[in-house]
Amino acid sequence: MLSPATTQTGIVGGSYTITSPTVTGYTPNQAMVSGTYTVANQTANNSQLTVTYKANTTMVAYTIQPVDANGNKISSLTPVTGYAAAGTVITAPDYTNQGYQLVTPSTVTVSSTPNQTLNVTYAQLVNYTLQPVDASGNAITTLRRQPVKGWLANQLHHQLTRAITLMELILCQLPVVS
Repeated sequence: MLSPATTQTGIVGGSYTITSPTVTGYTPNQAMVSGTYTVANQTANNSQLTVTYKANTTMVAYTIQPVDANGNKISSLTPVTGYAAAGTVITAPDYTNQGYQLVTPSTVTVSSTPNQTLNVTYAQLVNYTLQPVDASGNAITTLRRQPVKGWLANQLHHQLTRAITLMELILCQLPVVS
């Protein structure tokens, strides 16, 4: 981003000091430019002074790349890019509104490696309905179906196991009618 030019007027023999404009992410080769107005400035029709800016090396480019459990990029999710100082801890983006849940890690730390990619694992959310069944696999219609939202693999298995365990406990507590 270019900064607007700074114009200053004065009289021949007088001095000037101009503070270099601040440009985010860059450092000027001169914090201030000082000098004396001369006849040469006047006849040269507004002499120009140039301040050269250099990109700060303390800022590192990074990309947070959403990946699945196998490390494959999730093409439907947009990676997050930015610049940060090495050692900066960044919270992983939330993609739940796009149907994905964060698995690991919840934060990433920017290193000093330029143009680094930080992989964050997400799992696709899926809707399931649990239907209680008896030991023969027949639906128990007196118990309501249980909607579950979870992601594939371990979490869903945990939820299914937990739901089955709860259903077994409920069934064990029901009186047996002969």
